Amino acid sequence: MNKAARNYALDWLRVGGTIAVLLFHSARFFDNGDWHVKNPLPDYGLDLFATILIQWLMPLFFILSGAGAWLALERQSAGKFAAGKVPRLLIPLLFGILVLSPPQVYLERLTHHQFAGSLFAWLPHYFDGFYAFGGNFAWMGLHLWYLLVLLTWSLVTLPLCLWLRKGAARSLAAFLARPGMIFLLVVPLVLVESLLNPNALLATQQMGGWSPLMYVLFYLYGFVLLADDRLPQAVARLWPVAALLAVLIPAFVVVSGLDTSSPYPSLRFVLMTGLRNLNAMSWLLALMGVGLRFLNFRNRFLDVAGEAVLPFYMLHQPVLLIIGYFVVQWSWPAGAKFGFIALTALVVILTIYAGLIRPFRISRFLFGMKAQPADGARRAAA
Repeated sequence: MNKAARNYALDWLRVGGTIAVLLFHSARFFDNGDWHVKNPLPDYGLDLFATILIQWLMPLFFILSGAGAWLALERQSAGKFAAGKVPRLLIPLLFGILVLSPPQVYLERLTHHQFAGSLFAWLPHYFDGFYAFGGNFAWMGLHLWYLLVLLTWSLVTLPLCLWLRKGAARSLAAFLARPGMIFLLVVPLVLVESLLNPNALLATQQMGGWSPLMYVLFYLYGFVLLADDRLPQAVARLWPVAALLAVLIPAFVVVSGLDTSSPYPSLRFVLMTGLRNLNAMSWLLALMGVGLRFLNFRNRFLDVAGEAVLPFYMLHQPVLLIIGYFVVQWSWPAGAKFGFIALTALVVILTIYAGLIRPFRISRFLFGMKAQPADGARRAAA
C-alpha cells in the first residue's frame, strides 16, 4: 500500500471521527453522566449511544495522530516536527482557553446553579481557581484537552519514536501482521490500566473516557501501524472479525450480568478492564480496517473537509452548548432535541468556518491551519 493511499485512509477516518465527536457531544446532554449542560431527564438510547462511542472515539484520534507522526518524520527532521507542534497545537489550545472556554464554563455555572447573572458579569470570575479543582479557569481548554495531551505525548515520545524508526518499529509491525497477533496489543493496555488507580490524578478517566497515560499507548500503536505495509493490509483483512468481537463482547457483559463497577484493585476490576480494552481494540481495528480497505481514494470533499477538521473540533463544543442550553428547555422528545442540536450546530459551525476562519490568515493561524497558498500556487495545484 503506497503512501498516498495511507494518507487518504487516515484523512477519511479523521473526518469521520470528527463528525462522531459532534454526535457524541450532542448525546451528552441526554446521558446519565454529569456535563456542562443537561437535559432535565436522561434518555436510555442516547446514553447507550454515548457509551459505545466513548469506547473508541478518542483512542482513534491518538492512533491517527501517531500514524501521522510516522508520515511526518518521513518528510522532515525531528526538530522541524517538534517546532511544527507549536502553531498546530499550542496556539489553538491557548486561543481555546482564553476565548472558547469562558462561555462554556459560564453555561455550566449557570445551569448548575453556581452563578446567576449575565456572561459579562461572570467573566471577571473566569480566572478564579482552576477548573476541575473547584475553580473556573479552563487550563486544559475543556474539550481541547486533546490538544494538550497530544502536544505533550508527541514531544515526550519523540526520542522513542526516532529510535523505533531505526528498525524496531518495522520488526514489531511485521510481527503484528501475522494472523491474530495484532490482538496482543490489548495486553499492554490491560496491564497499564489495571495498575492505575482510576481515582488518581493522572489515571482519571475524565478525558474522553480514558486516562491520559493510556493515550501514550494508542499514539505509539498508530506510529507503528505504518512501519511495514503488511500491518495495514492485515488490519484491512481483519475488520469483519474485529467488528464481530465489538458486538459480542458487550453482549456477553450484559447477558452474563457482570458488575461493570467493580472496585479497584479487585480481580473483577482486572477482568472488566480486560473486556473493556478488548472491546475498544476491536472497535478500533474494525474502524481502521474499514478505512484501510475501502477508503483508499481522494476527492474534493476530502480535501475541503480534511483542512477543516481542527477548526471544526475546536468550535463544535461551544456551539453545541450555546444551542443546547436553549433546546433542552423545550418540551420535545429527547431524540428530536438531539437531532435538532446536532444538525443546527453542524450548520452554524460550517458557516463560521467558511465565513470567518477559512478566508483569513489570522483566524487560520489561531485555529491551527496552514496559511493559504498564493493565487499562483493554487492555480498550479489545480
